[in-house]
Amino acid sequence: MVRTFRRLFWFGAGVGVTLWAQRRATALTEKFSPAGMRNSAQRGVRRVGSDLRGAVGDGRQAMSSRAAELTGEGERDRRKQ
Repeated sequence: MVRTFRRLFWFGAGVGVTLWAQRRATALTEKFSPAGMRNSAQRGVRRVGSDLRGAVGDGRQAMSSRAAELTGEGERDRRKQ
């Protein structure tokens, strides 16, 4: 009886590992296919573009803020004179 359950356990474990390995192999095959590589490259380019747009926006905001500070300081200096 115990022997039967042990065999069923290992049979089930073997089926599970086989299915996992098959799915993993299929996913890797799709990932490294020409279409998968193209999609990966497109996602990377989009991410870099998004990061670049964010950096430019932050830079423009900082530049505007600093220009306002400098303009305010210049006006204060003119008032003192």
